[in-house]
Amino acid sequence: MQNNRIIIGCDLHNTLLFSNKAWVSAFLTCSKQKINKKIIEEKMYQKCSRKKMAAEYNLDYNSVLEKYHEFVTPNAKLIKVLKSMQNSGFKVFLISSSTKEKVYKDLLKIDNCIKFDQVLTKENFCKAQSTDWTTMIDDNDADLMIYIGNDYDEDVINNERVVSLLVGHFFKELKDSNVISERGDL
Repeated sequence: MQNNRIIIGCDLHNTLLFSNKAWVSAFLTCSKQKINKKIIEEKMYQKCSRKKMAAEYNLDYNSVLEKYHEFVTPNAKLIKVLKSMQNSGFKVFLISSSTKEKVYKDLLKIDNCIKFDQVLTKENFCKAQSTDWTTMIDDNDADLMIYIGNDYDEDVINNERVVSLLVGHFFKELKDSNVISERGDL
């Protein structure tokens, strides 16, 4: 029986970093008027543009973004798991649908925690393209990738060589903010 060569992939926002919680705090902190926290949470989970939200609340987007970067925190448990896998000989990749600029700025929060074998962003990788996954797996002389994400719609990968795992904290956040029913029964 031949062993499969496995590589590990991980999403960044709301997986490796607790992003939505930081965005909510940033909007609430930057606003001089009272903002309904539940509405902000719902917009986050509906993937509304943060720039459009800032404009809607008459906030300077760059100020909100700066506060976001202050508040965003790493998922220490997942970092520990990824480091352990890397120490066991697995290659670990960061795969994000965000821009390179945003990803590298957010990676400063975990700078000395883990070094990825490769960082893929929307400029050089599309999660929705099965061929991108196949090419990356082939380029790394692997048979299979285990991909850790948080979003049922974005991180369940349609490729027979990718096993998608969804982290649970995101579902708890969805349930706590009463958004889960709006996105479907998971």
